[in-house]
Amino acid sequence: MPLLLAVFVVMAPIPFELGPAWADFSRAPARHLIRTRVEVGTLGYDQGRKRLDFWLRRPVVSGEHDEEIAWADTRTCAAARTLLASMRDIPVPKFAPISTSEGPPVIVDGISYRLRTYSDQGTLTAETNLGTPLAAWVNRALATLNSCWVRTAPQRNR
Repeated sequence: MPLLLAVFVVMAPIPFELGPAWADFSRAPARHLIRTRVEVGTLGYDQGRKRLDFWLRRPVVSGEHDEEIAWADTRTCAAARTLLASMRDIPVPKFAPISTSEGPPVIVDGISYRLRTYSDQGTLTAETNLGTPLAAWVNRALATLNSCWVRTAPQRNR
């Protein structure tokens, strides 16, 4: 059975020199038209510190056309590096087909929390609601990054 993944289209593309995003996470209240999403990509390798640096891009879409874009990176926001590493600690939700009676009921209202990234077995996408480990991580991530956002995109490592 093919797996259907939701794709979010943003009007302003990621600058070509930054390369593609390899992860994204979001929070979207069901009854509001405001969605906050953060995309993550690789800036390059820091030769001096011998580690990869990453960029983060936050397009906030309200309604259908208004968009505000902010940027952060792990070179100027130390909390971003720790936050990205903490993705590994998010418990993966247990698959629960709707036809089974085990587990809590599926909630279709509230706030949707989403994470798409690579895993040790391929690409993983999870979408949950309030009161889940993913919801807690996304809320913590958005709060942690709040002071890191700037209006200009970072430059790639040379």
